[in-house]
Amino acid sequence: MAPKAIEKTLREKVIKAAVKYVADNGPDGLSFRQIAADAGVSHQAPYHHFGDRSAIFGEIALEEIRVQATAMWSLAHGLATLIIDGPLENKIGKVSDRRALVRSVAQRAADGLRHA
Repeated sequence: MAPKAIEKTLREKVIKAAVKYVADNGPDGLSFRQIAADAGVSHQAPYHHFGDRSAIFGEIALEEIRVQATAMWSLAHGLATLIIDGPLENKIGKVSDRRALVRSVAQRAADGLRHA
């Protein structure tokens, strides 16, 4: 395994342990030594990858954004697949209904962006 691959794996272990710790205990007691022990890495690994608590909290937030983005992408992809590749019996006479659904979803998304 190349050094970059090892580094990525260590970072992922640290993030996973930090996410679990904060989810279970909240952010107040978070310590890099505890994260390292939970991740099964050296006590210096969290410091090496993140430097301080604010950096790891930022990474936890980014991880949640990634999870939510993946879920939203899956939903959008499923909806698009239904419209484009739905069963033949659903395409006959109902294409306009599905297009209206997609248009409604797009309009709500646009409204959300305008209000953000």
